[in-house]
Amino acid sequence: MFIALAIVGSGVGYWIGKVSYQPYYIATSQITFHPEHIKKVKNKADRKSNQVIANASALGVHRVQAIDNNTLKLMIKYVASKTGYKVTQQQMKNMLTFEGSPDSLIMIIHARSADPKFATAITNSMATFFQKRVQVYNRSLKHAYPTVSELATVPAVPANRPNTTKYAAYGAISGMLVGMIGMLIIKRNKYFSKLER
Repeated sequence: MFIALAIVGSGVGYWIGKVSYQPYYIATSQITFHPEHIKKVKNKADRKSNQVIANASALGVHRVQAIDNNTLKLMIKYVASKTGYKVTQQQMKNMLTFEGSPDSLIMIIHARSADPKFATAITNSMATFFQKRVQVYNRSLKHAYPTVSELATVPAVPANRPNTTKYAAYGAISGMLVGMIGMLIIKRNKYFSKLER
């Protein structure tokens, strides 16, 4: 009985995992920034430390700029004109994530979507658009321009996997628990029926 219920539960769990599976794709592009300008200091250790702090601070500012409402409004228009895709400001915020390393001065842009082509269009558009936007900002400060160091290609494989194995295991355990409860109820009923005789 336990084995039969476990098999049935496992099958049901597998089916739920398969039906509920919603694949999504992540496309990634990169922007490389140049070292920030810092005041000259004689001590090499201080200069290196100051440079790392300045770079980290600049990357943090760029990440904030990237999801700024004004940036996103312009970005949405840019995406629509270049790719034909229409997206809301909130959708854009939900799709995009940014990470960066002060040591490499690279800002990585991830775009997540159920449509791999859409994810690719968004991250590449963001990289190109943001590079131009930062160029305008840096031009006024006479800083070096950032460059798009890597554009995304359309991902062929989803970033997530079906939960069939997990749900099948849950189903098997649930089936066994139902079997145990059923057995206990049967034993309880038999016990009370004996007492009534």
